[in-house]
Amino acid sequence: MPFNVRLRRTPALVGVMGLCGMLLMAGCRGGSVQHYLAAGDAAMQATKLDQAEKDYQKAVQLAPNDVRTHVALGNLYVLKNKPAAAQAEFVKVLELTPHNASAHLSLGHVYATQGQLGAAEAQYRAAVVLDPTSASNRLALGSLLARESK
Repeated sequence: MPFNVRLRRTPALVGVMGLCGMLLMAGCRGGSVQHYLAAGDAAMQATKLDQAEKDYQKAVQLAPNDVRTHVALGNLYVLKNKPAAAQAEFVKVLELTPHNASAHLSLGHVYATQGQLGAAEAQYRAAVVLDPTSASNRLALGSLLARESK
């Protein structure tokens, strides 16, 4: 006997079908922020930087206020030697979490590579104030001060 079911189109069923359609159109087929971050990380490890950028940008689109998405994109732009884009991402991280010592450190690195030593020093100092026990923060500041003979 064949399995033959006929559904009546009740308002509840139509609502559920509409919701499922909207979720599919919104990219809920495994397209979560975590999914795109993981895919971007995998692409980075495989040195497929353009694919990683697409994945991280999708993550940012899905969750524009998720710090992880901007950190990932900022780090990618550092690797791709796009300092202006990296700077914009780390500034966004600091807008979202002003007390993020790692973001201050990363932004300091971006400024230092661009030769903006005063801006780099300010970011390194902020990182040290926020996390004084971090050797990375202190080394970055110390190296820059030594470079400037301060």
